Amino acid sequence: MSDKKRSPLAEFIESYRGNPIATVVVFILLPVLFLLSMIRKLLILNMKLANFMFDKYDTGIKLIGVTLLKMRKFDRKK
Repeated sequence: MSDKKRSPLAEFIESYRGNPIATVVVFILLPVLFLLSMIRKLLILNMKLANFMFDKYDTGIKLIGVTLLKMRKFDRKK
C-alpha cells in the first residue's frame, strides 16, 4: 500500500463524491453565486462612476449657465 500525498483540492473533491446534493451546491451553485456577486459589484461600481461623472457634468453645465447669465447682465449695464 503506497502513501501517496493527495492535494487538498483532490481531497476536497473526493469528500463530496458520495453526496449528489452537496456536489451540485458546491460545484455548480457556489460558482454561479460568485459570478453573480462579481457582476453585481461591477454594476455598483459602474453606477457610482456614472453618478460621479453626471455630477461633474451637471456642475459644469451650471457654471456655464451662471457665467452666461453674468455676461448677459454685464452686457445690459452698458
